[in-house]
Amino acid sequence: MQFIRFCMVGGVGFTVDAGLLLLGIRFGFDPLIVRIASVAAAGLATWQINRHWTFSARRARGSKRAQAREGLRYGVVQSGGALLNYAVFALIVSLWGRSAEHAMVALVAGSSCGLLLNFLGAKFLVFRAPTA
Repeated sequence: MQFIRFCMVGGVGFTVDAGLLLLGIRFGFDPLIVRIASVAAAGLATWQINRHWTFSARRARGSKRAQAREGLRYGVVQSGGALLNYAVFALIVSLWGRSAEHAMVALVAGSSCGLLLNFLGAKFLVFRAPTA
């Protein structure tokens, strides 16, 4: 069930990512540049949803410090997935072209590649089972 929820939250992140990417392309920005901002925004959008819904039983509770550590771990783990995601995206856009259509194909491919890495990192490194 966690993986299904994670994918649903990923859909929200994908929507944020794709929307910002298309908006940037529409205004004439290079997709390789816009994608850096759009993938970061998607990561920020998904953290709170994942922590309160997907991994609610395992999230940091209590102090702001514990929550900040969790947020830092989430950022590090998601950065790994985002790097893989962006590398696939950049390769496809560089080979096929920088049109909105090519950017969307590249976005789907990159996001798909980062999905499992992000889920496993979130489950085992970020939202670890509470210790007694």
